[in-house]
Amino acid sequence: MFANERVPVPGYSGPVPYGLGVVELPDGIRVNSVLIADPLESLSIGARVRFRLLDVGTAQQPLLSFGYELDPT
Repeated sequence: MFANERVPVPGYSGPVPYGLGVVELPDGIRVNSVLIADPLESLSIGARVRFRLLDVGTAQQPLLSFGYELDPT
């Protein structure tokens, strides 16, 4: 499953546009997550992704989150 979001939801300050999808980990666990690719249209079902920490905070309130970005290899 993959959705393309161009407007952030309230409270989200990460990269925009972003994708939302389900990432299946090697042990079979599935994680709902932000997906990152440039261009976003290069994301597809079955694409390989890799874990990435995302800085979604501000100078006054640092905050890290996570997502998965398209694996170029």
